Amino acid sequence: MWFSLDIILLACTIATGKPYRLILSYTIGSLIVLIVHCNRGKWMWTHIETLSAVGVAVTAVLWQTLSPELGVIAGVSAMTIAGIPMTIHLWEHPDRGAFWMFTNTLIACTLTLIGTWPWSIGGSLLPGGGIFFNGLLAWIVLRDNRIAVTYRKI
Repeated sequence: MWFSLDIILLACTIATGKPYRLILSYTIGSLIVLIVHCNRGKWMWTHIETLSAVGVAVTAVLWQTLSPELGVIAGVSAMTIAGIPMTIHLWEHPDRGAFWMFTNTLIACTLTLIGTWPWSIGGSLLPGGGIFFNGLLAWIVLRDNRIAVTYRKI
């Protein structure tokens, strides 16, 4: 799921002519996870994968029929929607061990955003959204677990 989202967003970003190293690193990372997961994990298709596949299709259609910038908007939207279940899980079960992963991605997004000047949708939406999303997740995983347990009981 993530690899398909990343690969189409990589293609859209390259088509905009803006820096693509951030999404390239996402794509390589998701490919490695996919390979390891297929070799060692149990894979299943759920409604989240279906929703992501629809997001990939919409992204590809918008990119090819209208513009790469609209493809980037659709791709980032699909990635954000696909990340909601993980966000909910981390809200309910904060994992401090994931802090540096989200923080390093936040730093990479910030540096990428700086490097995309002059800013445009095609070059800035992914790193800008990544700053917000990874910053939020870095904060969520540092929350006190007792708050999450109390929240679940309510």
